[in-house]
Amino acid sequence: MSLRSAYAVTLGATVLSGLTSLDVQNNPEVDNETGIGSPYPQFAVVTGIKPKIPFVSRAIKSVLSVTGSDGAEITTAAKLAAYFAKIGTNGLVESGTVHTQYIAERGLLIPRRLSVEHQRFASLDLEAMLYSIDGAAHPLAIAHNLALPTIARDNVRHTIKSVVIGNALAEIDLGCVTRVEVNFGNQARTVGCSSDVYDTHLSQDTIQPTISITGITPGIVSNDLLEGILAEHSDTVITLRQYNESGVGFEADEDVVITGHGLAVLENHSGQGSRESSVTINVTCTWDGTNKPIVIAT
Repeated sequence: MSLRSAYAVTLGATVLSGLTSLDVQNNPEVDNETGIGSPYPQFAVVTGIKPKIPFVSRAIKSVLSVTGSDGAEITTAAKLAAYFAKIGTNGLVESGTVHTQYIAERGLLIPRRLSVEHQRFASLDLEAMLYSIDGAAHPLAIAHNLALPTIARDNVRHTIKSVVIGNALAEIDLGCVTRVEVNFGNQARTVGCSSDVYDTHLSQDTIQPTISITGITPGIVSNDLLEGILAEHSDTVITLRQYNESGVGFEADEDVVITGHGLAVLENHSGQGSRESSVTINVTCTWDGTNKPIVIAT
């Protein structure tokens, strides 16, 4: 039997490139309770299967342009496929229609977390939640005789540029930022009924994003931040800059800009030994009546 390596994910005709990990999870729920008269289970049954496909991408600009902050629907017109490439006898990816594909046509592809640190590449954690057409058909289909999609060169990377938070009356430039994490807070779940093995519906109960920023210039801490300040889209802006494709410097006008609305509060000011201390500020995002709590411009 031949080996396989993770290769790519597509949504419709769009290849979601820049992947660093890919995990097709079947998530079976198997019951094997014991009863009176024996310590051993006498019956095992699959009561439910909830497949998911989590993966991580460093191509945050192109992927976020597909998912936005709330996710992208998986449909028969825009199927989601995960590919694992067959490894040939020379140890490299084989050519031809010999590769493995998992494909789904119902569900939601959602961003889970965007994280980036000083001088590190930003990465995006995603998850495809899948459900069945009728409760009897598995949400995933598998084939071992498919060609691989063409993936773009993985040379578009972003890192921290700047962060400001606040409102029209008080905007704070966080200065030397060392880490940014955006948790998109989507509590989407699949829903089943009638004791079907596979769920047949999808519900986005709540979307409660949060933003965490850590920096090493604690002079920005104020009494207002101790109590909490209003953060508005116009004045709460995270900017991630793109490395030049030559590897030297940064691209002009290729930033990913993320804005948020909510309540910003100092989380902590901490230090270790004689090293520089750091401060962490959290923004609990809310709807401003017009815009989503997180708005992304790619």
